[in-house]
Amino acid sequence: MGRLILRYRGSGPAPPDDVATIAAVPGTTVVDRASPRLLLVDGPLAELEALVAGMADWVAARERDVPLEDPRPRPRRRRAR
Repeated sequence: MGRLILRYRGSGPAPPDDVATIAAVPGTTVVDRASPRLLLVDGPLAELEALVAGMADWVAARERDVPLEDPRPRPRRRRAR
């Protein structure tokens, strides 16, 4: 199980039939519809990637966590001489 970001590259919004096909994969949950052309889904990665590879105008990318720097940097301490 994992998360995929799915992007529809065709013209207009993603076809509802395609979205229904993706959501129908057993164990799959549509977590977010960020826009009419993007889906964030949680489910079996291998099955979802194979399904999307066979669908025209769809691209899949695995979700990644990007660590951010601390927004509150600490002042540097002077070294003792």
